[in-house]
Amino acid sequence: VLVIGAVVLGAGPGDSDSDDPLTLGEEVYGRTCVSCHGQDGEGGVGPSFAGVVERLPDVGEHTEIVRTGRGTMPSFGPSLSDAEIEAVVAYEREVLDAG
Repeated sequence: VLVIGAVVLGAGPGDSDSDDPLTLGEEVYGRTCVSCHGQDGEGGVGPSFAGVVERLPDVGEHTEIVRTGRGTMPSFGPSLSDAEIEAVVAYEREVLDAG
């Protein structure tokens, strides 16, 4: 990992300095989900996260969708750690659904 100023080059999955799950979730969302679900979870290619807790009340189902994919959404189980998946799901439910 080469650090230049505030930019980390060569960081991969699981290389977060954050112990806060929502901060990790925001980082994972920014590098993995934003292109389809939008900067603020407003949707685009993928659905909006507004109302996601109501649509998916079971957090386990939400987690499984991220891990294994659904429809046109790819699976992220091979590229994200369990901690990253749990963190991004928490971020989507607690931050983006409330936004």
